[in-house]
Amino acid sequence: MLLSSYLIYNVDKQVKETDLEYLEMFVHVAEGVGTSFSLQSIQCLDLLVRDWFYPNQFGFGVKGGQDYLQDTITKVEDCSKYQNILQTLRMRSRCYLMPFPGNKVAMGEGAVKDMDEDFKDCLKSYINSMLGSVQQCVKKDMQNRQLTCEQLAGKIKKFTEIMKNARYDLSSPLKLVMALNNHMTLERAWEKYQRFKEEQETNTGTFIKTLKRTTKEMKVLMEEKINELVEQYSSRLQGDPRSNKVLLTELKAKMNTDTHGFLERYTWQYKMSMLKAGVAIGATGVGLAGGVVACGVGASVASTAGTAAFKADMMTAVTAVGSAAFNLLRASVGAVRHF
Repeated sequence: MLLSSYLIYNVDKQVKETDLEYLEMFVHVAEGVGTSFSLQSIQCLDLLVRDWFYPNQFGFGVKGGQDYLQDTITKVEDCSKYQNILQTLRMRSRCYLMPFPGNKVAMGEGAVKDMDEDFKDCLKSYINSMLGSVQQCVKKDMQNRQLTCEQLAGKIKKFTEIMKNARYDLSSPLKLVMALNNHMTLERAWEKYQRFKEEQETNTGTFIKTLKRTTKEMKVLMEEKINELVEQYSSRLQGDPRSNKVLLTELKAKMNTDTHGFLERYTWQYKMSMLKAGVAIGATGVGLAGGVVACGVGASVASTAGTAAFKADMMTAVTAVGSAAFNLLRASVGAVRHF
């Protein structure tokens, strides 16, 4: 219901103060859920008043319902208790007044044949109007973009997973909103960390780029980013500070564990880049003799390396140096002949 785009609020006989209280609470929770999932909270709200007993004041159906809704809005405007629902009532709501279905329905099993004719006419009219407006109430995000079925299903699945998570206290609607906010806040912090890590991987994609930042410098950079994210998102958590501290500790531990694996890979990458740089310098700076020496050193190191990946990288470097040496030799011979 909290993720729905079309909501029907069914009240008995008239909109009472308790109905407004429940609606106020629901709107507050729905807005919190919408913010957490980047969704418009309530797109269409119907106030369906059943057993309306004052047709002389406001007639049955949508016409009388809209007049009654405007009367209700005027009363809410004069009361400071229900300010959250004012915009919803003004912009995204309509009201429909339904008559009493009849004594036969009240005394019987609620069969259609027992309904009064005026009730059946109003019910048919309401259903037709509701179905006619469905196309305008396709679920949208906060940027007013329509959601696909796949996107909406993903959000419903995530919402269900949060509801099933025993770590969150969902004993009241307010705590539900706080739990959803905290979960999505931590998720956004993790996603931002992942994007930053991917940027570092992209920025060090070649051995030349890798050599611009040592392993120690990369470690400091990642630690600073983790501390920055934890500090930044800690202020966005709601509820009990002690529980939030536990959540932040777990988030930081998760980031540190992931960073440890990333730094291990980066350390190996940095060492390989150093070796490749040494081979390249030997080939270009020393010439043929330097290239041969570099080949010998590279082959010697490769023969004692413990991994296939290391050998493959070294053989690539050796092949490059050998090619450079051959080209240098061929150029030297050509120069002698020309002389």
